[in-house]
Amino acid sequence: MFVVDAHFHLPPNVTDDDLKLLADSGEVAKIWLLSLPTFTHWGLDAGNDDRILKVSEKFPGFLVPFGFLDLTRPASVVDELKARGFVGLKAHTPPKPYGDESYFEHYARAEALRMPVVFHCGHFWQFPEGGLAVEGGYVPTWNTSLYTLDLIAKRFPGLTIIGAHLGWPYFQEAMALALTHSNVYFDVSLPLHMVIQAAKEAIIEKDIGTKLLFGTDLFLLRVPVRKVIERAIFWRQYLEAIFGLELGGTPLAEAGRQIVELVMGRTAERILSGAASSG
Repeated sequence: MFVVDAHFHLPPNVTDDDLKLLADSGEVAKIWLLSLPTFTHWGLDAGNDDRILKVSEKFPGFLVPFGFLDLTRPASVVDELKARGFVGLKAHTPPKPYGDESYFEHYARAEALRMPVVFHCGHFWQFPEGGLAVEGGYVPTWNTSLYTLDLIAKRFPGLTIIGAHLGWPYFQEAMALALTHSNVYFDVSLPLHMVIQAAKEAIIEKDIGTKLLFGTDLFLLRVPVRKVIERAIFWRQYLEAIFGLELGGTPLAEAGRQIVELVMGRTAERILSGAASSG
C-alpha cells in the first residue's frame, strides 16, 4: 500500500541511517518533513528551514520539505521558501489568530503558488518557560482555533489547508470544517488513545475519510523513528478492520479499501501533485 506520513518533524539526534531505515522499509513511501524552529521544549530542535532542506536533499523523492510559515515576516517569505525548493508550508505558534487580516497576503501567496499549508490547530499546550521561541513564551489557543481556519478556507478557496491533530480536542468542529470546505483536510497525528475513536467517527459516521491524512508527529512523542513504521502498519490494519476487509469482495469492502488507501497516502499524494503542477 502507498503510505505517506503527512506530519513528521526531525528528531534532534536523527541519523541518516535512521532515515534510510524508513526509506528502505517498504512501509512508507514518502514523508512530509515539517520545519518547526519555534519549538524548543525539552531542549529539543525540531529543525529549521536550513536543516530541513539539507536532510531532504539526501533523500529526494522520499522526504518532502515543508518550510516554516513565519507570520511575523512579510508575505514575501512564502515566495522565498518556494524559490528555495520547499513544496509546502508549516504554520505554528502564530502571534495573532491565524485568521487575522494581516496574514491574508501570506495565504494569498501560498494559494497562488499552490503551496499546501499544514496548520497546527486546536488546543495549544502551555509549555514551561523557554519551551517556545516566541514573544511572551506562550500562544493562546484562540490563535490556533478551528474557527480561524474556517475564515481562511472561505477567503482563499484555492488554498489547500491541512489542520493538524484532527483539531484536538475539538473533533466535531474539525469534522464540520472538513465536511463543508472542499479545501480543508486534517491529519490524525496524535497519540492513538487520543484520536482513534474520533478518526473512526469521521470515517464511518461523518463519511469524510477522503479528507483525512495519516501522520505521526512522533518527534513530539520522543520515540525512535522506526515507530513510524509500526504506526503505519497499525493504522492500515485498524482501518482495514473497520471496513471488514478480511471478508473479501463485498461492496462495502471494496469501498472501504479505497478509503483506506486515501487516508494512508493517496490523498496526500494528490495534494502534492497539485503543488508540483505549479512549477
